[in-house]
Amino acid sequence: MKSSIITAIQDEGRAQQAEEWLLRLPQLLPADLPDQGKIEDTVSALSHPAGSGWILARVASLLLPYYEKDTPQVIREMEAEDWLESLSGIPGWAIDRAVRWWKGPDNPDRRRRPLEGDISSRAKMHFGNVRAVPAIVGKIRVTQKPTQEPPKTVTPEEMAERKRKAEEIMAGFRRKAD
Repeated sequence: MKSSIITAIQDEGRAQQAEEWLLRLPQLLPADLPDQGKIEDTVSALSHPAGSGWILARVASLLLPYYEKDTPQVIREMEAEDWLESLSGIPGWAIDRAVRWWKGPDNPDRRRRPLEGDISSRAKMHFGNVRAVPAIVGKIRVTQKPTQEPPKTVTPEEMAERKRKAEEIMAGFRRKAD
C-alpha cells in the first residue's frame, strides 16, 4: 500500500491533491477520518526530498529574471551551493509552492531578488503543515466523545421525588408572586 501511494504521488504529480486532502482532514468529524495508516503513508509520500539537480534547475528558473551577466562563474557556483544547502531535504512540491508564492501577487516583495532563506522558510512552512496533520488528527481522535449511554430508567420512587421537588419550587414562585 505504502509504495503505491508514493508512486501515485510522484509519478502522476498528485502532490498538490495529496496536500489539499491532508490539510482538509482536521476539519472532519472524528467518525469521518480515514485510517491513520493512510494518513501517515500519504505524509511519507510527500516527504521525499527533491534531488539536487532538480533543486538547482528550480532555483535557476526562479533567479533567471535577476540574471547579471557580469557575475563571474565561480560566484554563481558558490551561490548555487548555498541554495542547494538551504533547500536540501525539502520535497520538491514544497519548494515549488514557495517559488510560486514568491513570484505571485500575494508576495509584496516579489519584485526583489529572493534569498535562499526566503524560499527555504516558505517551503518549510508548507512542508511543516503537512507533517503536522497526523498529530492533529490523532488529537481529534482522542477527543472523540464515547458513544452515549442509553438514558437511565427512572424508578417510580425517583419520579415521585422529582415531582415533589418541582411542586416545592412552584409553590415558592406562587408565594413570591403574592
